[in-house]
Amino acid sequence: TAERRSMTFQFPLCPLPPLSRVWVYLRDSGGETQDLASQRSYVLAYCENYQLRLERVFEDGAISGGSTVGRDEFGLMIDLARQNSKPLVDGILYWDTKRFARNQLDSQFYKGDLRRRGYRLISLSDDIPDNEFSVVIEAFLEWKAQKRSGRHFQGYQERSGLYCFFEG
Repeated sequence: TAERRSMTFQFPLCPLPPLSRVWVYLRDSGGETQDLASQRSYVLAYCENYQLRLERVFEDGAISGGSTVGRDEFGLMIDLARQNSKPLVDGILYWDTKRFARNQLDSQFYKGDLRRRGYRLISLSDDIPDNEFSVVIEAFLEWKAQKRSGRHFQGYQERSGLYCFFEG
């Protein structure tokens, strides 16, 4: 659209060749600066810039990434990816590590499962290199997202008068 073309985006390099088929997963937690509409605009421009064929968009709006429970579109994407022995698309784009999952174990489990099935996972805003260090950097970003999520929850508990004590 004319509105999208008037925006100027800086895109990370795309590891996929032109005409690759992709899905995208978008999520916001509600009240964030990167809402679904802005994520979608960026993804459309990214796909146009690299001549990618966007086959499906999965969106979960106003849902926390602390768990995969209740994220219906995320569950649908995973279920579709598991239906065939060969990948249905060449890659899955996602906004950033926090959008995929804030829980480090969930993130690693689902990303590992998708990669073993042949899907290429591409973060659009995290600076994850396409080399042997990518898993190390991605693990650090997942850890950081989980730690931040815990601090936000702890801050909420303190402001609301809820206190929890954990052993460990």
